[in-house]
Amino acid sequence: NVPVTEQDTINEVKGIINRNIGKEYEDWFTFEIGPEGKYDYYEIENGANGKIHITGNDGISLASGLNYYLKYYCNVSITQVGSQVQMPQKAAPVSQKIHKDCKVPVRYAYNYCTMSYSMPFWGEQEWRKELDWLALNGVNVVLDVTAQEEVWRQFLNALGYSHQDAKDYIAGPAYYAWAYMANLSGYGGPVHDSWFAKRTELARKNQLVMRKLGMQPILQGYSGMVPVDIAQKAKGEYALDGADVISQPTWCSFQRPYMLKTTAAAYEKYAELFYQCQKNVFGDVTDYYATDPFHEGGNTGGMNPADDADVPVFVGRFNIGAVSLH
Repeated sequence: NVPVTEQDTINEVKGIINRNIGKEYEDWFTFEIGPEGKYDYYEIENGANGKIHITGNDGISLASGLNYYLKYYCNVSITQVGSQVQMPQKAAPVSQKIHKDCKVPVRYAYNYCTMSYSMPFWGEQEWRKELDWLALNGVNVVLDVTAQEEVWRQFLNALGYSHQDAKDYIAGPAYYAWAYMANLSGYGGPVHDSWFAKRTELARKNQLVMRKLGMQPILQGYSGMVPVDIAQKAKGEYALDGADVISQPTWCSFQRPYMLKTTAAAYEKYAELFYQCQKNVFGDVTDYYATDPFHEGGNTGGMNPADDADVPVFVGRFNIGAVSLH
């Protein structure tokens, strides 16, 4: 809940210059947060003392304007796999004011599969580079499962699982995509206790950067996923009738987690608890949630999206996919 000022936003954009082409080039530019318009926009014009003045309605727009100028006036290319950042001797003036609108309000990056492989092992440096690149390319909504294992640890503890039981359920980092798509649990784990705190600290840092730039993370939605022994472990108000649980087959020889029926009253309690735990870990940082249940099959228990229910129903595959923006 740290307040974000316009100067915080401008400082983040200057940081992109500093990290990617050199601190000495920060002085080439001035930035201004302009009024909100119908669309996200940026404007580039000649400023005082030979500087380039960029106006935008938020940090992503400012960064997009910066990237446009670097590409088309400095022949600079900043990419995920290598960059050409040899700058000219001085800032090239623009012939006339440049105005660009973006008529697509949500520019989304990643899907669940990108959350595994090497990405779970990224530290602050890798994430900082990636967030710079996303901002330069106009992305404003980012799928982010960093520290979801801490959400699940708290969630399972509240249901009645011991600390070790919760750790045994949570998959190892290289398998997070399949764990959060309800394909497996536990495999590659358990992680060390210190992992939970370190990942939570990283997620909070990243999400504060996102807020300063005008991005939102997409956090995990609750689709009803539960451990296979939930009926035996859940305690108190979270105790379950076996009829509320949909058993699942295997996926590539891995036992899938079970699923709660989203039409059951228990689902509403479990979902409320899950989002409480998630808010405890991250705070109020987003309007966007994603889930991908029944990935490559699974047993829906006869449910379908037309079922009459007082709670959201997540049935079938839900995966927007990755978007490339230019």
